Amino acid sequence: MAKRNQDRLMNYTRDIFYLTALILVVVAGCQTPLGKFNKQKEVVENIQKKEDANKEQQLESGRTFVYAADQALQKDPSPSAESKVAKQMTTRGVTALGPPQMENAMKSDQMVNGLLSTDPNEVKKGQEILSTMDKDLVALQNQNRLLRGQLGDAQQKLDRVNQENALQATKYASLMGKVYWVIGIIIFIVVLVIGFKIVTMVAPFALPATGASSTLLKVVQGIQKVRDQHMGEKPEMLKQIDDHMRSHLDKKDRWMIAQAKQKLHMI
Repeated sequence: MAKRNQDRLMNYTRDIFYLTALILVVVAGCQTPLGKFNKQKEVVENIQKKEDANKEQQLESGRTFVYAADQALQKDPSPSAESKVAKQMTTRGVTALGPPQMENAMKSDQMVNGLLSTDPNEVKKGQEILSTMDKDLVALQNQNRLLRGQLGDAQQKLDRVNQENALQATKYASLMGKVYWVIGIIIFIVVLVIGFKIVTMVAPFALPATGASSTLLKVVQGIQKVRDQHMGEKPEMLKQIDDHMRSHLDKKDRWMIAQAKQKLHMI
């Protein structure tokens, strides 16, 4: 019996644990204003990173063209005054921007050598390299315009989220207060039910069965009437009846009879 009661108590405890865990999951799963802000902020940052990378690629393209111009002027066997001034500017440009990556520097040298060559085939190769570099630059510029538009839209949405969060902050705090109240009430009810179950298992006689109280009152009242009417005539018989009932009643039965007598104002 004791083991069965322990098992039932463990089952009730487990049910409370599962219910509490479910409530916590539901509450944690609610999307908060801060969560919306962080999500949109991440979108803005990702687009910003792409735009920064695009700008770096355009800058690398500019380094390559400045480096190519500097190399072409350096190869002029009899530079004019204008060429000499241009060479001074390109040298300073390379110094300010830095040299291009090795891959682009080699491609630039191949392009310049081809364009300055007297061989038509080499000139054609140089023109093809220049055309490819032009297309790459145009593609980078188009991508940059697209990214700027996306960044502007994402930033506007982030601003709207900030405004919505400012309006919803008070509502959210009020809602969470109600949620916590509901959780507290649920936990209180569950604990109350479990307490009731524990009482019925540990001391079942402490909770008299409904529906039997009226019958018990009538029985107790009837026995007391018989006792009062025949106490003087047959005391020995009444004593035997009392002894017999006392020997066959357990603690719960005696407790319920005492409660019935209190209701009937017999004690």
